[in-house]
Amino acid sequence: MRIIFLLITVSLFTFSTYAQKWEAGIFLGGSNYMGDLTVGYLDLKETHTSIGAYGQYNLNEHFSFRAGFYYGTISGNDANADSPQRQLRNLSFQSRIYEAGLHTLWYPFPNKIYIRDNLLRPYFFTGVALFHFNPQAYYMGEWVDLQPLGTEGQYIGFEDRQYSLTQISIPIGAGFSYDVTDAFSVGMEVGVRKTFTDYLDDVSTTYVSNRRLLEESGPLSAALADRSGEVQPGHKYTEPDTRGNPGNDDWYVFAGVNLGFKLFTQNERQKRLNCKF
Repeated sequence: MRIIFLLITVSLFTFSTYAQKWEAGIFLGGSNYMGDLTVGYLDLKETHTSIGAYGQYNLNEHFSFRAGFYYGTISGNDANADSPQRQLRNLSFQSRIYEAGLHTLWYPFPNKIYIRDNLLRPYFFTGVALFHFNPQAYYMGEWVDLQPLGTEGQYIGFEDRQYSLTQISIPIGAGFSYDVTDAFSVGMEVGVRKTFTDYLDDVSTTYVSNRRLLEESGPLSAALADRSGEVQPGHKYTEPDTRGNPGNDDWYVFAGVNLGFKLFTQNERQKRLNCKF
């Protein structure tokens, strides 16, 4: 009988310990981007609301693995710049970002930092993500999808150089988690996403002849490829004037608050108390 009781006790303890390794949470914050239409390193005027949800497996005190889904909007506008050249270029865009990612979290100071008897855990993370975007420009009262237009001559000639709207990114970031209770935590994190495309904003290389765009891609493509005439009537860029910087790929950013809930937790303080007897 004692053996059976011992086996049941061990089984319940094992299940409880295992269950505490899992948690779920939500993310609330902001999204932004770094690219050809950014003013400076990051244009805070173009920050938008972002949301997300995640599940996390806490392997041990040093490492956790997280799967998450995130949604946000990014945008940029030459009108925000002080530079006369940028204002004359007069390009702008917005794009929704849908991301599914896998992250590895590393806690360099496990169980070391306490505030009012509650654990504070700084961490760094990286991983891989699949994201979808779709740059649009506001034109004549409506949002127009830019990728199908080939504003940099992607559909001119025999080679189709259309960029994909679904791509891979590398999340890199840092944050902290604070255990408010044994079952609930709150934290903050900032995560940049390294992409492998320079077309989050549909701006990358050089201008194509307005006449060629009109003939081979249509009037809408020509109108949205070169919008300088809206600022300075009669002005047109010529091929191959610089439109963007192909040497630097675009980045996007999620930053905000995580609210985490441990699944099937037991009271850790009670566990410590029980260990004394």
